[in-house]
Amino acid sequence: MEAHGSPGAAFLQKFTGMVPDALAEPLIKKAGVDRLAALSTAIDAFATHHLPLAEAPEAYRHFQKKEEGVVKVVFQP
Repeated sequence: MEAHGSPGAAFLQKFTGMVPDALAEPLIKKAGVDRLAALSTAIDAFATHHLPLAEAPEAYRHFQKKEEGVVKVVFQP
């Protein structure tokens, strides 16, 4: 996990460098998963359409022409 300007992540990296590996490993895993979950949630919340993958060509046409309010599409396999 990299901090990338996040003070909380930077602190966690420094802190886990000072504690025994048995304590540090679960902390880093949990923090990394939490940040990834937040990103995934943000993407889903921003999506304007959820469509099956089979409808991708039609959805792209709507996106190109700015039709039907298509901004972000999440395709389901």
